[in-house]
Order: sequence, then structure tokens, then C-alpha cells
Amino acid sequence: KDGYQTDTIASVWHQAGETTEYNFIGKDTTIVSLKTNSVKASIVPSNSLFHGITPIKRPFRDSTNFDNFRESPKLTDQEASVLKLNTISSGARIFYSRYTVPFSTHFKSVVVSYRASEHELITTLINYDMDDHILGKVDIAYDEIAESQFRKESLLTMDKIIVDEISWIGNEPVRKTKTYEVLPNGKIIRNQ
Repeated sequence: KDGYQTDTIASVWHQAGETTEYNFIGKDTTIVSLKTNSVKASIVPSNSLFHGITPIKRPFRDSTNFDNFRESPKLTDQEASVLKLNTISSGARIFYSRYTVPFSTHFKSVVVSYRASEHELITTLINYDMDDHILGKVDIAYDEIAESQFRKESLLTMDKIIVDEISWIGNEPVRKTKTYEVLPNGKIIRNQ
């Protein structure tokens, strides 16, 4: 083909009457690309409740608040029940699927947002095993508009969740950072 360049260089070796031909790689022209659907399919099975939820790339910053929140697809009552979301917040009735996080192929990670009250918006990352049992969870974003004194935002990395809690009780904002580790088994632990 026009423009085609081989990635091997032919070489011939002569020794004791024998001829051996070698092909050495001169320049690696291999291109590997992953399609979103194939990565998503390996992490989120097609029969899963999470299949229609978009995966994110990391690092990813989540700062969900009342100003930037868009009502993403609502989970049905049946989906919320299967995902045991009533154990996360007893007061919330409407949960919104946000995105999935590809931490592992051995467990599923999904992020949901919900209103704990009229003035509170919470975003939670939840890890599930393949049978939809909760392995671990952590609130990664929080906003309240009653007094506008507290906020939470996070950075999701390859195996860590860094949560910044911001308080405006005094004259200056006070920021407290907590770091969580996502273990290979899906559990989430707080680093000291």
C-alpha cells in the first residue's frame, strides 16, 4: 500500500555454510487502542444495572453541588432496592445514576447522587460485588444550601479517593483532607 512501512528489517547470517534469516524490529509501529464499549463491557456486564451508566477516566474531580447538578437518569424504585440504596440514606427517595469508575474487573463501582433533604445534595461512590452486595462506600461530594457552610469535593485516582471537606463556619474556609484507598477486593478504607 502507499505509505506502508514495514516494521521489520531483514538480515541474513551466514555461518559454516548455513544461511539463517532474521527479521529485526526496526521501529515498533504497533498501535493499541481501547474502545470505550469494550472496556465498559469488561467492567460492567451487559446484564448489569450499571450497563447504561457512562464510565469516567481518572484522575477525575467530582465537585457536585446545587449549582452544577443536572438531574441524570433516575434509578427506579426496583433498581434502588436491588442496589440497597435505602441503607445509604433512609431519607432519600430519589437516586440519580451519575457514572461508573473502572477501579477493577472484580467488582463494580458506581456513583449516585441524592438529596438527603431539601437543602442537602450528596454524591456517594459505592463498590458492589458481582452479585450487587455492597463492599464499600464513601461520600465524595456534598453541598448544603440552608446555611452554605459545608461542602465536600473529591479527586478519584487509580486506587485512591481524596476527599476535601470545606467548612465556612469562621471568617476563612477551613479545609480538611481525608484519603481513602480502594483495595483490590473492593473494600474502601480510610488512610490515617
